[in-house]
Amino acid sequence: MRGPEAKAYVREPAGEGGQESHQGSRGGVSGRHSRVWLRCTSFRAFGYVNCFSSFFGVVVVMVMVMVAAVVVVVPVPFPPTASPGGYDNQFMLHRTAYTIQGRNINLDIKRVVGYRNFCNKLWNVTRFALTYVKDVTPTLTMQSEMAAAVRARDPALAPRDYFIFSQLNTLAAKVNALFGTYEFGETANVIHSFWRDDLCDFYLEVIKPTMKGEDTPAKLMTQKMLYICLDCALRITHPMMPFVTEELWQRLPGRGTLGPDEPASIMLSPFPIAEEGVISPEIVNETKYVQDVITAGRSMREQYQLGRTEVEMYMTVENPEDGSEIERLRMHADDIGTLCRCGKFEVHTDESAIPDRCATRVVSPTIKIFMNLAGLVDAAAELKKLRKELTKLEGALNPLLKKMEAPGYAERVPQKVQDDNRAKAEAYQAKRQNIVAEIEKWA
Repeated sequence: MRGPEAKAYVREPAGEGGQESHQGSRGGVSGRHSRVWLRCTSFRAFGYVNCFSSFFGVVVVMVMVMVAAVVVVVPVPFPPTASPGGYDNQFMLHRTAYTIQGRNINLDIKRVVGYRNFCNKLWNVTRFALTYVKDVTPTLTMQSEMAAAVRARDPALAPRDYFIFSQLNTLAAKVNALFGTYEFGETANVIHSFWRDDLCDFYLEVIKPTMKGEDTPAKLMTQKMLYICLDCALRITHPMMPFVTEELWQRLPGRGTLGPDEPASIMLSPFPIAEEGVISPEIVNETKYVQDVITAGRSMREQYQLGRTEVEMYMTVENPEDGSEIERLRMHADDIGTLCRCGKFEVHTDESAIPDRCATRVVSPTIKIFMNLAGLVDAAAELKKLRKELTKLEGALNPLLKKMEAPGYAERVPQKVQDDNRAKAEAYQAKRQNIVAEIEKWA
């Protein structure tokens, strides 16, 4: 029996032949009094409860159900701004995600709160995105038309558009495959990841300058792409969170104007499937590098407590084996400058054009970023911090090198440990080299 369901086994008076009759039990019910069994698999702490008095048993059942409701509902009230059915949405997503662990569920209130926050985020971000797509005139064939534009490499599409459309179709393909194998827990995870990482944290942020600019073909294409993402992502999420997705889907522009073939409800709309020829691992990997650059730039801003001050930022791409890497990353310069709040952002092939007194962060073996801090931080304080960091690093590096140079090290230490120590030492030395270079700039 699944869910917080109760099944009562009640002893009836003896029938013909002196045999006892009973309802709902697989075997006879013994004992003088009626017996009520309660099984709550969603609330494992309650376990099985044997109540030997009919009246007492009913009272206990009612009290336990009320306590369970108080324990779950009181700490996590759904916000009044959200759509009807908020509790159902957060509990359905919570219990679906838990199926990855097995059939026995330990209710984690904190995880319920996390999915409650996700419901709230889904509600707020969709309503925010609707302000960007209110001028869009949708059609029933908009998704296939966008797929054709992606395959034809429409010049109005930006790299971020190719990325989000690739991720959206990857999501559709994954969810359809996971539904086919009944992996509902992983389904909930990939849906959550798309909304949070790809759509909210990246795409909606980088398109803000375009949405606030003049009407251009690029802006119109971005609006259509955002509409398609909202429409398809809500339909994909609907089986997990039916009520809030129905409410938001009904608020998309154009509802009720798409002709006789338009579905009246999200429940009747076709479930999204992946378009052919639009999933691009190359553009996804490239955008992941861009996201790493953005993360490093934001981390540097937070480290130096720059607040909302615009800064000059530079990126070097040194990859002799792939000369086209710099050109691919240069196409994302506007997105990087937007999310890192840069007044100036340039991409170079070496460090000769980088000004002095720049903070440095290594993003990958071929990519570094530099943030010009001249006039923004105290040079003496920065020098003191860098020297302290260098001392701490050398305190970890020198003992490791001494251990690796000890007699008999190669014979006594397992090869895997040697490889790990070598990689750790190389990382320490590369970091030490960068710190020393920064100290020279600030000295």
